[in-house]
Parts: sequence; C-alpha cells; structure tokens
Amino acid sequence: MGPITASLIPLQATAQTAALTVSGLSLRFGGNQVLDDISFDVAPGEILATIGPNGAGKTTLFNCISGLYRPQRGSVKLGETEILGLRPSAIVGKGIARTFQHLALFGPMTVEENLLLGYHRAIHSTLAGSALFPRRARREEAAYAEKVTALMEQFDLTDIRSEIVSKLPHGVGKRIELARAVAMDPSVLLLDEPAAGLNPEETETFAKYLAGIRAARPSLAVVLIEHDMPFVLSIADRIVVLNFGRQIVSGSPAEIQRDPRVIEAYLGGQKVEL
Repeated sequence: MGPITASLIPLQATAQTAALTVSGLSLRFGGNQVLDDISFDVAPGEILATIGPNGAGKTTLFNCISGLYRPQRGSVKLGETEILGLRPSAIVGKGIARTFQHLALFGPMTVEENLLLGYHRAIHSTLAGSALFPRRARREEAAYAEKVTALMEQFDLTDIRSEIVSKLPHGVGKRIELARAVAMDPSVLLLDEPAAGLNPEETETFAKYLAGIRAARPSLAVVLIEHDMPFVLSIADRIVVLNFGRQIVSGSPAEIQRDPRVIEAYLGGQKVEL
C-alpha cells in the first residue's frame, strides 16, 4: 500500500473528555494471564490502533470491551458510564459498534437488508405496533429506508443493493460490514483487522472510506486492530502495542516506529517508514 494522500491524513482530536477509557484491565483463563493491567483512553474523533504479534491479546481486549468476556479486574467506561459487566446487546445500545476479522454478515440476505439490520436497535415499531399503528410503522420504515439509501451512496454500494452478500467479493463484504457498523450510530467503533484479506488497492480504498466516516462524524472514536503496518502508520493518531497480554508502549506512529521494544517484539527488527 502506498502512502495515504494528504486529504486522508488523520485529523487531530479536539475534545478533552475520553470517548472510551480502559483502566487496569486484566483477564486470566485458568493459569494463563491473557491480559495484564491494560490501560488507555480514546478521545472523540481519534483513531487509536492496537498492534502486536499473534497471541498478544488484541482480540481478547476487544472481546472484553464489547462484553463477550468478563475480566477479573479493571474498568471500561464509555464516556463516564461504566459498561464492564453489561451484556453485549446492552453495550451496543450504549454506543459501541464492532466489526470482526472474519466477516459477520448475513450471507443469504441482500446488501440492503444487511444495512437495514444496522438500524435495528433504533427502530421502535414492533410487530404488534405495526398492526395497531400501520401508518406510523410505514413512516418509520420509509425513514430508515432513506437512511440506508444514503449509506449505500456513501460506501458506493447502490449498484449492488439487491445482491446476495454471500456472492460478493471479500473486499466488498468488508465495506458492507463497515457501513452496517456505522448504521448503528456508535460513539465508539471497534474494527478488528479491517484490512485482513484485502489487496493493497482494496486497503487504500478502505482507508478512504474510513477517512470519509471521520469527516462525516468528527466525534466518532475508532479503535482498530491491524497487522498491516503501512495502513496503521498512515491512518492512526496513536498506537498501543501489546505483547504477551501486556501493554509495552503507546505513542504516535513516529514514536512507535523508533521504539526498540516495538521493533524487537513486532516489527522483526525492521524499521517501517511512513
């Protein structure tokens, strides 16, 4: 992947209150300490990348934030609200959306139907309500159909809106999953290896869509896990490095490139240039 163009250089977060705060997070499976005292925060509008070798605890960290795992110690706050211990559905309702390394789309459904599911938590009409108040239900359905149409335009999905998702290329699926997460109107977006399986051209295209999201939603905080270092170094405002479940360093992309602990643990002794 070549350098990101100037228009895609990350913006600087201006808000002072953290969108997401992780404090002292520790998780043990039996005798295995998977996460050990992880602490960081993410400002509204900031893109924070989490990197580290396989087995460093990155996806486990996401699983704790999104409620799939319950750590033994620590705190996870969305704004000023403690969300640790809540059910995953409740955490989504609070404002955290997530994509996965392996696509979690509904394959037999169309692109449009998958995106409409992203708005599911915001739709108030129930089956009984639709029967009792059909006009109100139709108005709400029409409103969210318009939102889906706008989302498809933003992510260049209009021409394939009726296509079955399972028949589409992997790179398009990544774009659909990103769009569906945005449809959930989160304040924090977790992206688990968004560039996995993408070729360099697709990766650069994905970076442009991510930059478009940032421009349209300047308060949205993004936390991503990624192994594609040129992509990370080009798009992230800050980077947190994990190794064997411990946080070894955090800093700007330039600082991370120079840190000998990162070079040794993750970059294989090779300095990566922006």
